[in-house]
Amino acid sequence: MNPLRLVQLNEREVGTIHYLAKPLMSVGRATSNDIVINHQQVSRKHLVVRLSQDEDAVIVEDCGSANGAFVNGERISTPVCLAASDTLTIGDIDFMVEEVSPQDEAIRDSWVQYETRGTIDVEEYGNEDALVEARIAELDALGLRNSMPDEAMDQVAQIAATLFSADCGFVSIAGDDDIFYKGAHNLPQREWARRSTPCSLVVEGHAPFWIGEMFADQKLLALPFLKTGIERHFYAGAPFRGPSGIVIGTVGVTDFDERTPKEPQLQALDNLAQFVERHILLQLEKRRANELHLRLLAFEGQNTPFRS
Repeated sequence: MNPLRLVQLNEREVGTIHYLAKPLMSVGRATSNDIVINHQQVSRKHLVVRLSQDEDAVIVEDCGSANGAFVNGERISTPVCLAASDTLTIGDIDFMVEEVSPQDEAIRDSWVQYETRGTIDVEEYGNEDALVEARIAELDALGLRNSMPDEAMDQVAQIAATLFSADCGFVSIAGDDDIFYKGAHNLPQREWARRSTPCSLVVEGHAPFWIGEMFADQKLLALPFLKTGIERHFYAGAPFRGPSGIVIGTVGVTDFDERTPKEPQLQALDNLAQFVERHILLQLEKRRANELHLRLLAFEGQNTPFRS
C-alpha cells in the first residue's frame, strides 16, 4: 500500500498537506497532537489515524469529538478505513485523501519534520485577535514594527530565490493590518495588506505552506496578490518566530512557473527561516548593548568631578 496524505480543501490553510507517516497519529486543536488544526469546530483531540496490524490499511477513528468526523459525508462512529480520493471532514474542515507518489517521498519526509516544530495554539491566547495583539507586542519589543528594509534580509531573499531558481524571494514581517517585506528580491512592492498574500497562510496557520499552482485554487484566486497582472503560480513559505514562539514572519519565494519543490529546497528554506530568527535576536542584543553603553556614558558624565 502506498502512503497516504491529507490535503486541506477549505479555510485559510487551504492546500496544506499532512503526511500520514507514523503508525499512530493524533489529530486535533491541541499542540500536543501530531497534526494540529487550529479551528473552533475541532476538538483538542479530535481523532486518531493508525495503520492496521498488517500495515495494509489506514484507519481513522473518532475520539468522541463534539462536532464529529466524517468520511465521504457520513459521520463515523466506529473505525473506518481510508482510501485515496476519500474526503475526510474534521469538524468543519475538509481534507482530500491522496496517495503519496514515489517522487513525493522525500518531500513527505521533510514536511513531517516541519510539522514537528513548535506551534502556537490560538486557544492559549483566547482568540485570533489576542494572538495578533501578542504578535504586535513581540514586534514592538524586537524593534521590527514599522522598521526599515534590512540589507542582510535582502540577501536572504536573494538566496531563497536562487535556491528555488525562482523569480522572487522575500522575508516578510506580519503587522496588524499589513505584510511588510523586510527583505525582498525582485518584488514589485514592499508592503501588502496582511491577508492579501499567501504569506498570511503561513503566519496564521503557524506552519510552512507551499502550492505548485496558485491559480488552480479558487480560494487563493481571491487574494489581491494574484490580481496584479503578474501571474505568479508557485509559492513556498516557511515561518520564523520571535522569542516567545509566536510566528512573526516568513521566508519565501514565488515564481511564474508551476512546480513541485524538492526536499533539499524545502529544508534550505526552513534553514533560512531559522537564520532570520537568529539574526533578529542578534540585532536585538546589539541594540540593548548600545543602549547600555549610552546609559553608562551618561552616568559617567553626571559623576565626572568638577575641574576648574
